[in-house]
Amino acid sequence: MGYLWDYLIVSLLSSFKFIAGVLYCTVDGFGFWEMVLVPTLGGTIGVLVYSYFGEKIQAILAAWRSRRGAKKRSFNFKRAKRLYKIWKRVGLVGIAFLTPPVLTPPVGVAVAIAFRATRFNIVLHMFISFLCWSMFLAWITKEGIDVGGLWNQLWGG
Repeated sequence: MGYLWDYLIVSLLSSFKFIAGVLYCTVDGFGFWEMVLVPTLGGTIGVLVYSYFGEKIQAILAAWRSRRGAKKRSFNFKRAKRLYKIWKRVGLVGIAFLTPPVLTPPVGVAVAIAFRATRFNIVLHMFISFLCWSMFLAWITKEGIDVGGLWNQLWGG
């Protein structure tokens, strides 16, 4: 039963921030294939949820913010221009490749949908990207490179 909770936690973490799920696997001592499969499935489930229910989730969050009295966020033209340049340069494959280490799955899906990628292609490319990144991170972790310590050294966390 303990493993089930760990798998659930990793899946949820991976659906919001993929790297966090992989780091949790590292800290919790998952095996190689567990480190590959659980975050990949969690991230993919997150992509499915965001791609099919993203507009509804966004509407619920907007209603919650308005009830709370929060100001409406202004449109950030610099960020939009930067994302457009990235999209024009690398397309869906590049966004999918950048989603696990740099972006989060909700942001990667939102960018892909904003630029009219099909949901099937989004899920397919994100799945392949999650699989590749989790295999790479599991491999370097199992080879003895401390990903968490490296993260702390690079970002001072």
